[in-house]
Amino acid sequence: RVNAVAWSPDGGHIASASDDNTVKVCSTSTGEEVCSLDGHSDPVTSIAFSPDGRILASGSWDKSIRVWDPHGGKERRRPLLGHGAAINFIAFNSGGEIIASAA
Repeated sequence: RVNAVAWSPDGGHIASASDDNTVKVCSTSTGEEVCSLDGHSDPVTSIAFSPDGRILASGSWDKSIRVWDPHGGKERRRPLLGHGAAINFIAFNSGGEIIASAA
């Protein structure tokens, strides 16, 4: 089951957050999967692209936020930990340097 979707700022990609603990990034022009982002240990409930589209953040029931390169499929940093509950929503600020989350 898909829990959330997000369009890249340029409209070239769409990402989906799923119950299978993954984030999938697909090309909007071809429909082809660009990459599958694996790392969460529980369902992924929220995703957001940074305003410049170079970063994709994902939040999960595993209480972590992961920060990804949505084009290459690699994590850009270690997971952000410390939430006491499942993450339900994430968003970037307009500058793309801060991620807000709700648990």
